[in-house]
Amino acid sequence: MLIHIEPLDCGVFLPAFVIGYAVEDDDELESLDAPPLIVALDQQAGGSRMQYPSMIGALIRLEQNRERGLRDLGMLVQGFRAMAEEPDLALLERDYAVLRALVQTKGAPYTPEELHSLERYLADYLTLPPAARGIEACVQFADCDPRALFAHWNVMSCTLRGEDRRRGSIYRSADGEYHIDESNLEDVTLEDKVPLEDKAWSELERLRQLLRRPRPPQLFLLWENSD
Repeated sequence: MLIHIEPLDCGVFLPAFVIGYAVEDDDELESLDAPPLIVALDQQAGGSRMQYPSMIGALIRLEQNRERGLRDLGMLVQGFRAMAEEPDLALLERDYAVLRALVQTKGAPYTPEELHSLERYLADYLTLPPAARGIEACVQFADCDPRALFAHWNVMSCTLRGEDRRRGSIYRSADGEYHIDESNLEDVTLEDKVPLEDKAWSELERLRQLLRRPRPPQLFLLWENSD
């Protein structure tokens, strides 16, 4: 069962890294047999001129891996959450000047200067490759080996509850798919117990073969959009 997640307003999925692939055509996910460690993300991004990038892969939630950064990630998580819908601009202006400059945009790609400022800010917390491109709430990094950076970080597992314990989805799902958004979070069980270097990486390798992608998984950073 492939779980599709719309994380906006859910408050539990993001901020997070996604290790996987951008989805350019939904047809490539049709009838895809995905384990709980692999999810599809239907992200809302771009500030007030919204865009909808989608990706599939392993989700590494920052809150559930707070102790695995160069320092505790709690402050960083708080900053990204302050950028979410109806952002806390007062908090951002006081404690997160870099993040404040990256919120409430109008859909334009981040400039090289904005990406560099984000890189420098994140470097206090994490070892990451350069940011290659991005818009508000969705940044893609340069090619890297995610295992070298996140081997011991735990991947989120998303398991669908039994049919008699679900509220149901507002979306009409194809066979083998189920959509999760803020309205039916109770339909899934979330756990963060499997490190990337373990079974999760094997599942990513399998995903690469199923999607017939020539390149290794890419690294994305997502947070909730401001609009």
